[in-house]
Amino acid sequence: METISTNNSQSEIKAALFISILQALLKGFSVFYFLLLPILYAAMAITAEQLAYIGALLIVGILIGALAVTYRLHVHHKARILQTSLALLFGSTILLFWTHNLFLLATAYILIGLATGLGMSTINALAAQFTTKGKRYKALAKIAMLTDVARIIYPLVTGAIYVAIGFAGLIYFALLTVVVFATFIYLFTRSHHIDEEAEVSNKNDISAGAPIRRNKPFWFVIGLEFFDSFASSQLFVFLPILLLFKNFSIEDALITQSVVFLGYLSGRLFVSFLAHRFNGFIAVGLAEVGMIITIILLLVIPPSNVLYGLCFLLGVFSRGTSPVIKALAFDRLEPLQMRRGSAIHVIGGDSGSAIAQFVFGLLLAWLGVVAPFVASAICAAIVAIACFFYRKVIPMEKQIV
Repeated sequence: METISTNNSQSEIKAALFISILQALLKGFSVFYFLLLPILYAAMAITAEQLAYIGALLIVGILIGALAVTYRLHVHHKARILQTSLALLFGSTILLFWTHNLFLLATAYILIGLATGLGMSTINALAAQFTTKGKRYKALAKIAMLTDVARIIYPLVTGAIYVAIGFAGLIYFALLTVVVFATFIYLFTRSHHIDEEAEVSNKNDISAGAPIRRNKPFWFVIGLEFFDSFASSQLFVFLPILLLFKNFSIEDALITQSVVFLGYLSGRLFVSFLAHRFNGFIAVGLAEVGMIITIILLLVIPPSNVLYGLCFLLGVFSRGTSPVIKALAFDRLEPLQMRRGSAIHVIGGDSGSAIAQFVFGLLLAWLGVVAPFVASAICAAIVAIACFFYRKVIPMEKQIV
């Protein structure tokens, strides 16, 4: 029995490593595509208005891909959906050779969004399959950490390649990444059984996941995911603007984005530790309170090196909640609901991010640089209150230790 347990543990560790790599590569692609927009703008290949709506098309594509998994593709094999995501990645990258054609460029961004929506919904379901219910906080945090490393590395690599080779070099780099992604999909599907028999046997039963509509604890957590993403996921975009307002140089202001991403990396483990020490809801609530305090300090403290430390803490508290909320959502799903539920989780988070990007931009234009941060703090307070009183909101919910 001990040998079997050891083998299962080693298999889970190996699976978690593969899932980490697949998630980092796929998330890295969406970061890479967003990085291309200011490069194209600086090269006068697109206007400011085109930069705005082409970036929005990527987010719309993610939502469409996740919706497709939710309402139709959840009955298909995970391997097949990953292969579809891979094909879309390849197609979108090839279209980058025609960036002078606005229609093809927009199409490329829709395709990368679809690839991300399909792929991340499936990778989330894989993460749920290869982790244990009630013990997912640290496992999902570790899986997400490699994605944070990718977020830090991609801007550096993109800038270096563009300076050394030019835009064409970035396209070849993207194609190489597609090949690496394909290789890991092949290795993972060869070494792990990634489709549960229960799901495969229900392939023709579209209604198999219908009971998820009545899963109130799950939808409560999805609400938390939406408001948490709204409050925190886009703050790094507006942080350099706040620091410019505080008389930082543009170079120093941009460095803070890397500091925030380092905070993301540390926050995964810290908030997951709190989840194990207390419980997931209390951990998220405490992180939201930490984020509110950090935002207040960022707004009131005058320009100094202390702001770098606050930027790091902002990253810790703002996105360290992500794997814990994901674990809370997965723990409230039955096996047959997992594929559809993971796609709904993607929709909840990405729709919150998309709306935040739009609303924060309007607040910046209408009310000034402080307004997005005030709105974020208010939304974080709503999430914290919901977490601390979730037993009253969902009275039938049983605590998962």
